[in-house]
Amino acid sequence: VIFIEPETTLTNEATRKVTLTVPLYFPRLYISRTDAQLLLSLLEKETVTVKILSDMKFEDKEVSNVYGFVEGTDPQLKNEIIVISSYYDSFSCVPAIAPGAQASCGISVLLEIAKYFSLHPLKRTLMFVAFAGHEQSLLGAKEFVEAFARDPDLYNSIGHRIIININLDLNSESSFVTTWDFSWQYAILRLV
Repeated sequence: VIFIEPETTLTNEATRKVTLTVPLYFPRLYISRTDAQLLLSLLEKETVTVKILSDMKFEDKEVSNVYGFVEGTDPQLKNEIIVISSYYDSFSCVPAIAPGAQASCGISVLLEIAKYFSLHPLKRTLMFVAFAGHEQSLLGAKEFVEAFARDPDLYNSIGHRIIININLDLNSESSFVTTWDFSWQYAILRLV
């Protein structure tokens, strides 16, 4: 199946092309609108034979969450931890055109915040977390939360001290700020 790049599209529409509900694996390819128009115009005149070469290779990679701390300045309040997090991966239904620059908004801001607070520490300790696996159903965030449940030492040293987590999921295509306290991806994982 060859999908032609539409004039405009939404992520959900593109994702449906990856997760077609067909119990059979077969190649699904994507062609730019310009190339498709050329081929379609040729087809109007004559039969065209096309040879398709696809060199997309998928690899399993081990990734990790990355942590950093800025210790608080107040002797009492520094025992409380404020977590500021974001993710550092990118996803696209067409891996060759994954929007890495778009996805880097949150992690870029996280690094700037960490830089600022390393020079101007708060009374409370700050923990900075760069999550892996965001586009794989929030696996990095899930691993972060579950690590405290599995490891009593980690929970006792850090977990019980966390008072809030502020996650940066930023997008250059939007100018508004909102809060979100639920993820359909995580809910699906919980149901399975």
